[in-house]
Amino acid sequence: MSTQLNQLAFVAALLLGSVTAQTEEQKSKYQSWADVCDKNGYEWEPYTVETADGWFLTLFHITKVKGEALQADSDKPPIYIQHGAG
Repeated sequence: MSTQLNQLAFVAALLLGSVTAQTEEQKSKYQSWADVCDKNGYEWEPYTVETADGWFLTLFHITKVKGEALQADSDKPPIYIQHGAG
């Protein structure tokens, strides 16, 4: 799948408000992230996109906080989290 299609799929999922919880396979693949999210009551979905220069990035869409679905029209701003390696 092309980079543009990956990005389009990611944006479409965000806009459609897809609220599916992470699977057990995803939890085991991203164990550290899953542990933190479980501890704080977050449900999430991973998305992998390829950059123009060939890097693959995994993005996490937090879909629910403590069982309550997030709304697209919320007055709360999005949060960007990035690891410290760099």
